[in-house]
Amino acid sequence: MNINKKAAILLNGVPPEFEVNEILKDRFVVCADGAYNWAKSKKIKIDLVVGDFDSLTEKIDDNIKVIKYQKDKDRTDGQLSLDYLIENKYNDIIFLGGEGKRDDHYRFNLNLMYRALLQDVSSIFYTNYCTIYLCKNKFEKALPVNSVISLAPFFESAHIMYTKGLKYQIKDKTIYCKDSLTVSNVVASKNVEMVFDGLVLVYVLA
Repeated sequence: MNINKKAAILLNGVPPEFEVNEILKDRFVVCADGAYNWAKSKKIKIDLVVGDFDSLTEKIDDNIKVIKYQKDKDRTDGQLSLDYLIENKYNDIIFLGGEGKRDDHYRFNLNLMYRALLQDVSSIFYTNYCTIYLCKNKFEKALPVNSVISLAPFFESAHIMYTKGLKYQIKDKTIYCKDSLTVSNVVASKNVEMVFDGLVLVYVLA
């Protein structure tokens, strides 16, 4: 039987403006480098800080585990944090604070979800504006009615077999990264289901 090991990675982008204690409950919390600055200010319980500490300004509390890397490295602090969790068999991970400040980092932070998926690790990416899922072949979730929902193929394209629970239903349609067809759909009923061939980023706006 697989044991569900939950963790969270806090990233050094724009700190969450919403209450995070509930979603961090019972999770092993890792700060990627400078994320510790905002995490400490929010009094979040931290288990581990990972990185080269080039953006760290706060002193790390003595009771927190630290893994320090050289500044000349070929992985981001976020990837180092994720790799540590995967190596330690965590299979349910959320990302917080990953958007803003460095748009290039934001793009590569989304790639962390793909890295997790390749290891059969589920992940959710929370921003101040939406919740992001990276799904392979299927998405099923209870969502608030009237929420705005957008779909984007992770690679060049994805083929949507059908959707249920959306205002604008999609059936037997290939969507492409060059098009904006699937931006700003609306949740019409609580239970949303989508079946597709490929990898799709699902954005649910807060």
